[in-house]
Amino acid sequence: PNNEASLRQCFPRYEVPDGERKCNVNRAITYIKNEFVSLNHNRRKMVYPYVTTATDSKNVQRVFATVKDIVLKINLRQTGLM
Repeated sequence: PNNEASLRQCFPRYEVPDGERKCNVNRAITYIKNEFVSLNHNRRKMVYPYVTTATDSKNVQRVFATVKDIVLKINLRQTGLM
């Protein structure tokens, strides 16, 4: 399958640089992460994008660590320590 065509269906502004014949996965991941992060217009809300696969067993650990970080930061702000 043509990966860059599929990516453009979801992200029409995504462009493959001249000279690249196929989609660069890392460039595509960075683009998608930046698109989602840019949708956050509230600086008080944090966005934690992660790249994972359905078979990534460590993903749950990362999600829990992120949630703990978010809860800690919220509590620090509420108490005036941040």
